[in-house]
Amino acid sequence: KFNVLTRVRRAYHTFVGWGIMVRTGEEVVAALEQGTRATRRLVEDAKTRPRTDLLRIEALLEEAQIGLARSRANHQAAWRQLAAEVGVLHLPASVAPADLPVSSPQWDVKDVEGRVLAANTALKQAEVEVESAPLALARAKAQAVPNVTVGGGYTAENIDRTAGGMVTVETALPLWDRNQGNVLAARAHLARAEASLHATATRLSRDTATASANYEPARQQVERLTSRVLPRLQESEQQLRRGYQAGAPQVTFADVLQAEQALLTARLTLAEARRTLWLAIADLQGLMQLDIGESDNLCRVRVSAPER
Repeated sequence: KFNVLTRVRRAYHTFVGWGIMVRTGEEVVAALEQGTRATRRLVEDAKTRPRTDLLRIEALLEEAQIGLARSRANHQAAWRQLAAEVGVLHLPASVAPADLPVSSPQWDVKDVEGRVLAANTALKQAEVEVESAPLALARAKAQAVPNVTVGGGYTAENIDRTAGGMVTVETALPLWDRNQGNVLAARAHLARAEASLHATATRLSRDTATASANYEPARQQVERLTSRVLPRLQESEQQLRRGYQAGAPQVTFADVLQAEQALLTARLTLAEARRTLWLAIADLQGLMQLDIGESDNLCRVRVSAPER
């Protein structure tokens, strides 16, 4: 169940993430088209700027349009993948714009690992194997002593008028069979179960560390880009553009172009970071085996390991 749920979550976050990339690309293209028109007026009508300024911003617009086309293709492919994960291959494409949650869970790495090692069913299954293996070994050792069956009876022959008693003793042959093969197999099964338990715990810890390594940097990156980087880049780009359009001598087109490129890169980086963040969250939800109802409260409740 949780393997399927994790794949659906990842597919959904991928689809929505590419949708954000598409919307961001459309906004960037629209802004560059507006800048291209303004630059063209300065170059061709007012003749206050060299033609190289127009060529450079047109090239930047072409690059943005190429990126937008790639994002649209990935967005469509992500929808088909999501439809396949939910088992409806010909599911009509969604037209309603979707967005990833603004706030993300604030998880502590130690709490997450504790929940994984306490709740993951793969580890519980390995623990059951370790608990049952000694019983199988004890049974194999007990079977090394063969059962001896003693029986008795009375016989009577009416024709010959004879009668008598009989005693039977039954046991397994050969007598030297000590069930060594089954004992060794049971010991090997016990060793394999113990090794599997350790390997499962190690794998879960490794997968949790990998997902956490993706989660924490992406969460910090999203927070800093949203609260610190983008507002400053937007303000800088707007001031440089107003100065450039007003003909300020200290503002060159290279300054405007560099500011636009920095803003474009930051917006696309933010969209990619949000997608990476929620993919890592989906992986951690799967490792902790959090159901849908539990996931809805993760932003407000600290994760803790359930009692065993």
